[in-house]
Amino acid sequence: NNSWNHIVVTYNGTNKIWYLNGVQVGAQTAFTGNIVSQVGVVQIGQFPTGASKFNGFPKPHVYYI
Repeated sequence: NNSWNHIVVTYNGTNKIWYLNGVQVGAQTAFTGNIVSQVGVVQIGQFPTGASKFNGFPKPHVYYI
């Protein structure tokens, strides 16, 4: 649709909450565990198998970790 979207996922040690353009669109409660640090490639727009590749180039983006 040729428009910008703001996507955020928060985790407070108990709940994961998804937001799209400032509106909560999903949640997973009673989720426990630590966020594990891993070294690897971040893949956006495709499955790890390489299937369903995004055909195009995303606009500039920023990751806050």
